[in-house]
Amino acid sequence: MKATTSRQFSSTAAQLTKLIGGILILSSLVDYLTLLFPLNLMDRAWQLSTATQLVDRGIVPMVGIALVIVGFWMDTVVSGGSQKPTKPLTDLRFWIAILSTILGLLYLLLFPLHLNNTRLARAEALSQISQQANQAETQLDTRLGSDQFQQQVTERKTQLRNQFSQLLQNEQQLNQLIESGNLPQPVQDALEEAKTNPASLDSF
Repeated sequence: MKATTSRQFSSTAAQLTKLIGGILILSSLVDYLTLLFPLNLMDRAWQLSTATQLVDRGIVPMVGIALVIVGFWMDTVVSGGSQKPTKPLTDLRFWIAILSTILGLLYLLLFPLHLNNTRLARAEALSQISQQANQAETQLDTRLGSDQFQQQVTERKTQLRNQFSQLLQNEQQLNQLIESGNLPQPVQDALEEAKTNPASLDSF
């Protein structure tokens, strides 16, 4: 009685294992089909995205196939290897082997395609960055060479020269400013030198 109950339990467990594996396989195949649509085979971004998602979800059919194989193994153990041979076309194991082969070939073909697409996408990104850098450099050169910018620089130089001259005329304020340590070092050195040689401000 106990042996029969154990055998029935094992048989039920084997059927459930195969059922769960089959559900995982079917759900993954449906998921793969939804990933492929809408088809845009000539778009490299679509190829990269689809290949990445297919590989990321590849664990699901693999687990499903493993569960189906384990279910058949449990059936073999329960029956003691006395199962009747079945025709390949009606045997689920045959179709599982076919599916495994197809998925293996798919991933094998995706590997070089994905590497090539990644290389091309990287080259395009570097080219875009180079173009943007060249454009920014051209804009900067244009701005630096403009009369308006040169005028702004001249005005700023004049303002700084006047400010420094006023500081040099007020020695107490100049010393306080130098001792505060808030000035950049080149400015502080220039002011200290200008105390004895005011003409050095022009070169600064």
